[in-house]
Amino acid sequence: MDDGYQLRLTVAAPNGNKRSIAVPAEAGKGSWSGRLRAFTADGSKIELLTSERSRFENLWHLERIGETGHELNFEFRQEGRFSGQSMDRIVLDLLTDRGIESIDVANGFRDVNAVVDLPQFGEPVQGAKLRARPVRPSFKVGQPLQFFVQAVNESGQPVVWWMSLPQYPANRECLAVEIDGEKIVLPNRKADYIFGWAAPWTCQRPCEWTCILPSTVRLAAGKHTFRCSIVSKGGAYRNSQQVNVPVLDGELWSTIIEFQISE
Repeated sequence: MDDGYQLRLTVAAPNGNKRSIAVPAEAGKGSWSGRLRAFTADGSKIELLTSERSRFENLWHLERIGETGHELNFEFRQEGRFSGQSMDRIVLDLLTDRGIESIDVANGFRDVNAVVDLPQFGEPVQGAKLRARPVRPSFKVGQPLQFFVQAVNESGQPVVWWMSLPQYPANRECLAVEIDGEKIVLPNRKADYIFGWAAPWTCQRPCEWTCILPSTVRLAAGKHTFRCSIVSKGGAYRNSQQVNVPVLDGELWSTIIEFQISE
């Protein structure tokens, strides 16, 4: 997982007692059941995202574990790419015959992927603001360039725009990108998925995605700048409640950020 971690541990009953204890059950494509939680040093909860191979909130089951215990493998990261928090404590919840038992699996965890100095937002349009950061501080020459992008809604009123999937290559029908102050040529692809906030109760949730630049964008080693924009032509979108929601009208730009290309 980008900006994520792998956690491997063994769960065993105390003193070799083969108690009934909930252990991950394979579900579907190698998924796991269970629950993993993370907290900052001051105790604030951090929302986690788990990989397709290690989901934690499917059905529990009870079985007796052997003397050697049961090995667990987790992949996780912070749910948001712009949280500005650092994970310090990781807790694993187990359902045993005595109820849920919480075990500290990492206290004083070093969250090397935490982004504390977050980039600023660009100027708002229709209550929405945009910011971006590189997936990693430095890319190798020839390595695909990818940037995390986040939009937030200050107005509390629904507003949406059109994007394209999957996960989400830069496309001139819905995005504009500047590298070192120059607009780059993006591929033309239909924008047919609605993003943003289609109802009032969604407005407090940030929208985040990955902007993947085409392989034709090749930069020399050194420092470079990046800026991106949602390009939207206005109009209206009828949401699932059959209410017309305004479509963003104009260009919503992030601020300029720096990144590095190395040999």
